[in-house]
Amino acid sequence: MKSTQPIAELAPNMPWTAVIPPALVRVIGVSEFLGGLGVVLPSASRIRPVLTPLAARGLLSIMVLVAGFHIVRGEAGPAVPTLGNS
Repeated sequence: MKSTQPIAELAPNMPWTAVIPPALVRVIGVSEFLGGLGVVLPSASRIRPVLTPLAARGLLSIMVLVAGFHIVRGEAGPAVPTLGNS
């Protein structure tokens, strides 16, 4: 969603998207999508499965940073599920 939907449509459910540059929202969306592919595809295709834990670590670092971002903004509610998914 973050990489394709207009920011105005994202803002009601994700208010932070209205306060950061739209390009950063797109980069976050693409990074999450590619990270998800990086976790699934190497193991599923059995081509370089050693990359799966590396992609998972990358996603973990994104989730920790996102949790910190939400905590700094006073949005502890969204931060707790973010940390729970890590």
